[in-house]
Amino acid sequence: RLGPRFYDWQIAQTAEESWRECHLHARNLLGEAGYQRLLADIEAERSGAPPGPGAPPPASAAAGQLRMFA
Repeated sequence: RLGPRFYDWQIAQTAEESWRECHLHARNLLGEAGYQRLLADIEAERSGAPPGPGAPPPASAAAGQLRMFA
């Protein structure tokens, strides 16, 4: 059986704390440049503009994910 879906400390977080943690994980996975592109794409979508050209995340991000799930 898997553990609980949310831990007590996650439930106790405010929405702002939860979003801050989400942004931290995104920046760690995408790298600074990828994270900035993500933020720019989100802002473009909010304003109705098409997102900018996509670029693959840095190779170091993919390598980190492989190690994390190996």
